Amino acid sequence: MLRPLDLTVWPRRQIYQHFRQNPCTFNVTVSVDVTAFKSSLKEAGLPFVPALIYCICAVVNRLPALRMGLIEGEQPGVWDSVLPLYTVFHPETETFSALWTKSFQSCATLRLKQPPTVVNQEKVRSGRTYGVLGPPDAVQHAM
Repeated sequence: MLRPLDLTVWPRRQIYQHFRQNPCTFNVTVSVDVTAFKSSLKEAGLPFVPALIYCICAVVNRLPALRMGLIEGEQPGVWDSVLPLYTVFHPETETFSALWTKSFQSCATLRLKQPPTVVNQEKVRSGRTYGVLGPPDAVQHAM
């Protein structure tokens, strides 16, 4: 659920208002050495990509500033949690489909042979659909 912020007491209100009136974008790219992380995962028998997605999502969900959204395009709010969103490539059509994981509660789920619940996964795997996105309600709070 996206919970609205009380703008009368929100300490970042002025910054929010400034950037709503003066929109801009920025990007940050950094190099991260994941050698030790990959080695630890290999020793534990865990796959790299799901573990990386889990770690990123776990950190994002700890920080309210990274779970923000807009209600009706204007009112800032904070999601209770966000879901990981990632893509799969279909070589036969050279298109992508977006998948998101509904529950990724602990790193232990990475050990499962079946991944956590993934929206649209079975349809994508069976080739019955190649839509870019599945149900729109899940996309709103996906990262």
